[in-house]
Amino acid sequence: MSVNFPFAALVGADALREALLWVAVDPTIGGVLATGTRGTAKSTAVRALADLLPPIEIVPGDATNRAPGDGDARVTIATPFVELPIGATEDRVVGTLDVGALLGGERRFEPGLLARANRGVLYVDEVNLLPDHLVDVILDAAATGRNVVERDGASLVHDARLVLVGTMNPEEGELRPQLLDRFGLCVAIENDTALERRVAIVERRLAFDAGPVAFAATYAADTRDLRARVVAARALLPSVAVPHACLRAASELARGANVEGMRADLTIVRAARAVAALAGRATVALADVERVAEPALAHRRRDTPQPTQPRAPQPPRPPEPPSNGRASDAPSASDASTRSSPEQTFTIGQPLALSLDRDAVQAPRARVLAREASRGSGATDVVAGAARVVPWRTPRIAALATLRVAAREMVHASTRGEFAIAPAHLRYLERRGRPRALVVFVVDASGSMAAAERMRAAKGVVCALLADAYHRRDAVALVAFRGDDALVLVPPTRSAIVAYRRLRTLATGGRTPLARGLARAHELIALRARRDPAARAHLVLVSDARANAPAGDAFAAALHEAAILRDAGVRALCVDTERGAVRFGFAARLAQELGARYRHLDECSERALGVTVREWMATA
Repeated sequence: MSVNFPFAALVGADALREALLWVAVDPTIGGVLATGTRGTAKSTAVRALADLLPPIEIVPGDATNRAPGDGDARVTIATPFVELPIGATEDRVVGTLDVGALLGGERRFEPGLLARANRGVLYVDEVNLLPDHLVDVILDAAATGRNVVERDGASLVHDARLVLVGTMNPEEGELRPQLLDRFGLCVAIENDTALERRVAIVERRLAFDAGPVAFAATYAADTRDLRARVVAARALLPSVAVPHACLRAASELARGANVEGMRADLTIVRAARAVAALAGRATVALADVERVAEPALAHRRRDTPQPTQPRAPQPPRPPEPPSNGRASDAPSASDASTRSSPEQTFTIGQPLALSLDRDAVQAPRARVLAREASRGSGATDVVAGAARVVPWRTPRIAALATLRVAAREMVHASTRGEFAIAPAHLRYLERRGRPRALVVFVVDASGSMAAAERMRAAKGVVCALLADAYHRRDAVALVAFRGDDALVLVPPTRSAIVAYRRLRTLATGGRTPLARGLARAHELIALRARRDPAARAHLVLVSDARANAPAGDAFAAALHEAAILRDAGVRALCVDTERGAVRFGFAARLAQELGARYRHLDECSERALGVTVREWMATA
């Protein structure tokens, strides 16, 4: 029997320990997400919560932890605390038919982890690395409180009322917005710099590793006291009153954070009630509301758009030619046109219609498919006359289909004796679907993009592709570079609303740190590859490539980053926005080093540029 590190023995991480206690008192708060770097005891704290959860009553032998009704037999068990294993399959999560029982002629459902976690806690370590299809399954269960299973001719619906508790390391990738909002509370764990606490943490961990049972026994009395507090708080919780002033304060805090929907308001009120119940009070105080506001709003807070003053349009300013009368190989770091340009904000261009004529892309796509098939990269699936490459996966046996084939052959052969399944009878299940793509837009937000409102065209293309990605279930990210650095304005997401807000307030001005923009894009793509190795990565660079930051040979640094992306196999499209009487052609040189397709903004309208991007993605 495994022994958890005692909750009472934890040192530091006060915010996480409080949030876990609140959820233990009131599971309707909606769970906890703990974020922090490696080695900050996130998982240790969450697993320690299991020993504090009060027991529940279930119908004996019920695999879904069903609550007993009038007249039902009942048995008391510990509150379920189920940990989602790394690499769990969808069948393991939602449940499936028991193949062993099926071979014996009995159709029996084998419950999954959602059934085991019903009325308890589902803990997901490294939740940000969870495959997308499992995220969708857990989202459905968390939203509806039910798990619906339809497979192999069998149907089952059971309750899945669970508290979701997760941990993640932000350095390994962001969490999908849809899943992030399902957590009631979010706590960021910082690296502890206090020397005495660090020493105490090491001492207690070493003592636990040397003798877990003896160490847990040392804190047994403290653990019982904490469990008793949770039980008493649960009993008091229904009678805890929330004054109108506290309700108003919760809504004011949520409105001030510019959150979407009403989940934040409800979470603040529920968590404040849990705080009052743990303190033995029958009324919520304003201090309770303020205490829980930060973990309830941290992951829901949205940047409030700032109003911008209209500016008179500035005419484009071509760069001054070098003093020696010829174009230099790289843009000067002292380029006054980008250093002193005022900051401006442009609206988003008209949304683009990106629907394509199938005949326009059928020929290049057919060539790509033929090339991939000749390399032996996967099996070919024919759907409605069109071939597509399907990655090879370890097959799973389709139990019912296999039994039907074996039984049909036995009947046709009129044989008698034991029912036997031969290798020729085996039929397999295979998940087939279009691989999801990640499109990273790297947008130049330096001063040169303000000329002739080039930023408006860039914003229009990005916004249109976000809307298209929502329907295609692709992820889109936005990286903007200006000044001395590049920022990830929109992490990989399919939320067009979030991206639209960031695009609307994206201003232009300052220098051009092109190398930093490409490096940020590579970081996003590498993190996505770790989470979903089958996902395709696309990069769209919108810039004139006149790199002039950081100091030194900025363009050579950009070429170096481009080579790294090329060697990583990233498909790229470079949209050159350079205009003016004197053109240096840096974007074309960068596209060559990147191995990218090159287009100039002058060669096509906004609509044509959008179609170009979609055609380019369709030939992947």
